[in-house]
Amino acid sequence: MLIRSLEPHDYSDWLRLRRALWPDCSEAMHDSEMEGYTNSAGARAVFVLVREDGHLGGFVEVSVRDRVDGSVSPRVAYLEGGPLWFLMALERLSRSYEAGTPINPRGELLKLPEGKTVADYVRALVRAGRLVVGIEGGESDLAYAIKVAGAQAFMFSSDFPHEVNVHTVQKEIRELCEREEISAESKHAILRTNAARFYKLEPGLN
Repeated sequence: MLIRSLEPHDYSDWLRLRRALWPDCSEAMHDSEMEGYTNSAGARAVFVLVREDGHLGGFVEVSVRDRVDGSVSPRVAYLEGGPLWFLMALERLSRSYEAGTPINPRGELLKLPEGKTVADYVRALVRAGRLVVGIEGGESDLAYAIKVAGAQAFMFSSDFPHEVNVHTVQKEIRELCEREEISAESKHAILRTNAARFYKLEPGLN
């Protein structure tokens, strides 16, 4: 497998993957967003995973913006995913760093203290309120993800503007509130306090 930048001949495969990921997204929205990524003049980029048969097996769309609504920080990194993608990244990044720490003569890359893993580094970012992962109400393995990464790592997100409205968002919130295997404290953190902390809303919000 190979990971590389999107190329013009990838368009149909990219659209196929987008349709699978967002089945309720209209063709007009797909076209508009894909055009935005391909004509962004450096502010956006798409990277794809190429399988051995030449077809795409995955993609990630990234963009650089000068602000994030509600955030007072000038630099915010955000990658849409979910709790299990986050746990997979923790494990894979830690194993990759252990297997082959890159040469870093200019000191530009991550350098961990002896005995620390990338997972330790990411968990520290979570505890400091600098990183949080958006989740939806129906995430089947959220309780396990909380056990591994802690409730501070997650906050509810509506996935707007994709295939959502006020009724579907309310349904997602109800589903999360009904999860018996997740504590009331964790639910409160995911639905309210983690977002307030991350976006630096008024002190004492609870």
